[in-house]
Amino acid sequence: MPLRKMKKDLSWLRVSFLMELKSNHILAKKSERLYKIDNHIHCTVSGVIADCNVLLDYARREAQYYQFYYSEPIPMEQLIEKVCNIKQMYTMYGSFRPFGAAFLFAGWDRRFGY
Repeated sequence: MPLRKMKKDLSWLRVSFLMELKSNHILAKKSERLYKIDNHIHCTVSGVIADCNVLLDYARREAQYYQFYYSEPIPMEQLIEKVCNIKQMYTMYGSFRPFGAAFLFAGWDRRFGY
């Protein structure tokens, strides 16, 4: 999938998300819950915003580490698995409070083509 088509698809996701929110009279102008993780990955969040910010920072950091070490963008599946592992770790151990956040990732992966 060419980069232009990917950008068009991601911008369509943002527009459709905003139209859905406007139709429900929740949002007037823009969404503050649609975030860019990397050039090819975006996500929308719900839940406790502080928890979302912690996990978003972790996802961005992991994407940058992968880009630095391998000189290519991180595969979506690998990034999502890393974020889910952190969320699961905080759920399993008694001394941590579980994250109160939910994510919906959207993007394009060169390796798998979705």
